[in-house]
Amino acid sequence: MKAHAPIGSRFGRLVVRAASHRGNKGELHVHCACDCGKSHIAKLMRLKNGTTRSCGCFQRDSTSNRAAKHRACKSNEYRSWIQMNQRCTNPRHHAFASYGGRGIRIAAVWRHDFAAFLAYIGPRPSRAYSLDRIDNSKGYEPGNVQWATKAQQARNCRSTIRLTHNDETHPLHVWAERLGVSTMLLHNRRRLGWTDERIVTTPKHPRRPSS
Repeated sequence: MKAHAPIGSRFGRLVVRAASHRGNKGELHVHCACDCGKSHIAKLMRLKNGTTRSCGCFQRDSTSNRAAKHRACKSNEYRSWIQMNQRCTNPRHHAFASYGGRGIRIAAVWRHDFAAFLAYIGPRPSRAYSLDRIDNSKGYEPGNVQWATKAQQARNCRSTIRLTHNDETHPLHVWAERLGVSTMLLHNRRRLGWTDERIVTTPKHPRRPSS
């Protein structure tokens, strides 16, 4: 036995533990321990030529992995990841000019690894959500992506008007909420050419000069 396959020899996931018996044609069978924890008797020749690599768990795992990958490829999260890549890297994509064309990039850890992307962002909450960048001046990177509704994304879009006062910059709708006024009121003030400071500091109903 020792001359043919020393105890402890590894073949794939199997490690030889002892000789077992010889078959009808004289082929040697050996007891093996599989990495999955099961015991297995295998023909030594099949171990040596690579035909047998496990107790059978390798095939089961491969089938399971292929099935999992197939399911992932049909998921909404996977489609979002593909579209993210297309927008940023494919000049033929209809939205490339607004993404890759203006410098929006994908974090290297996610560029070719869907599993890493999904592990970070998690499952999409519902069909009402889609992939969103929190800061639209930055790329798809950790800390800057989320699942968001259309309403949330509309508030966060690149065209959102922002006002600055006392070193604070916020979207116009945020200032409206903080001031207790309508967004339309602030829009109208801006259309009149008011400065950001005047838009933010003028009361909702300015006092008229007394006569």
